[in-house]
This record gives sequence, C-alpha cells and structure tokens, in this order.
Amino acid sequence: MKTQSVIAIVTIPTGILGMFGAIWAIFYFRYTQNIQSSFELFFYFFCAGLIAGIVGLIIGFFFQSIVG
Repeated sequence: MKTQSVIAIVTIPTGILGMFGAIWAIFYFRYTQNIQSSFELFFYFFCAGLIAGIVGLIIGFFFQSIVG
C-alpha cells in the first residue's frame, strides 16, 4: 500500500468519530454538567475511530496480499 492511502485509512475514521464524539460530548456536558463523563464519551468515540482505522489498515494489507 502506498503511504498516503495508509495514512488516510487510519486518520479518516479517527477524525470523523473523534469530531462526532467531541460534538456529542459538548452537548452531553451542557445537559449533565459532568465533565468526566463527557471526556469519557469523547475518549470512547476517539478510540473506536482509532480501532476502526487500524482494523481497516489490517484488512487493506490482507486484501492487497490476496488480490495484488
């Protein structure tokens, strides 16, 4: 895989889910006034995006080795 596609596979889901988690955490904080649970919410979304990117990278390497 080319380096740019590797970077895109990892950063796109991390960025999208991180932004979604940040927006949700802001609204959740405004509703509950609990900063710790808001940070946890953001952290869960950020980690989910990171895991999705790493899994996508692994699947991409396997797909390239089988097809390519």
